[in-house]
Amino acid sequence: DTGDDAETVLITGTTATGVFQASLGPGTSGQVLTSAGAGALPTWGSSTSVIRGYISGLTVSNNVADATNDIDVAAGVATNSANATSLTLSGALTKQLDAVWAAGTNAGGRLDAAISDGTWHVFVISNGSAVDIGLSKVLNPTAAANWPVGYTTYRRITAVVRESGVIAQFSQRGDRVLWKSISTLDQNGAIGTSASSITLRTFDLVKTDAILNLLYLNTAAVNQCLYVSSLDQNDETADLGGSARCNVVSQNTSAYAAGSATVRTDTSRQVRVRSDHATNFTRISTVGLIDRRGQDD
Repeated sequence: DTGDDAETVLITGTTATGVFQASLGPGTSGQVLTSAGAGALPTWGSSTSVIRGYISGLTVSNNVADATNDIDVAAGVATNSANATSLTLSGALTKQLDAVWAAGTNAGGRLDAAISDGTWHVFVISNGSAVDIGLSKVLNPTAAANWPVGYTTYRRITAVVRESGVIAQFSQRGDRVLWKSISTLDQNGAIGTSASSITLRTFDLVKTDAILNLLYLNTAAVNQCLYVSSLDQNDETADLGGSARCNVVSQNTSAYAAGSATVRTDTSRQVRVRSDHATNFTRISTVGLIDRRGQDD
């Protein structure tokens, strides 16, 4: 009988040290038992483990009161960009792109010096105790002009796009972002049989999976096809034969064919397009995108 209660951890020994070597108290809530290596006793300590790339919640949406400049960010948690610690936003925040960064909700969110059109990446940021949200056009927001003093860590959680002075309307669910209005064409005309690149309505600086609507008009002959591919893939001709390198097929002259495709972009928002006839007419619009938000880094 060692005299220890039922909540004590008993450390067994060896033939040389005896069956009972030592005991540890019950520790405190949230602690984990950590090995100190061969020949040393384990100890209770705080859990420091994180799940690489983890993100939950932190959903971003257009603010209703000021849809032109503001976004809302829901509560959530994410592993930081270094996969070293977790960042927990305990309550929803509203941040303003048209004002320089300030702590808290209904406050400035812009980490960069000036506002402009284009992709604004959204970050959860922390100084070790406070957790907040900021927006920047660069992927390392610590280099931005208004990065707050004392803040040391961050994680990109999505991006928004400012067009003609207004944040584009969108709907986010996890990794998937859908544009509420499909009002622009990324391609509108013949594309030719040689490879060319087109720029899509997605996010700058990161690779995303663009969700596309495709419309293809056959002006030449029966069975003409359109092929949209990622620049990460080999450059190959459109082919309706055994390789089936095509996204939509128009079977008759002067006939339209419609379809959809999901294609990975490069960091400049571009994909490759080819037709199997130079004069066939093509329209392409971006419905939305899939942004993995650092989960694969």
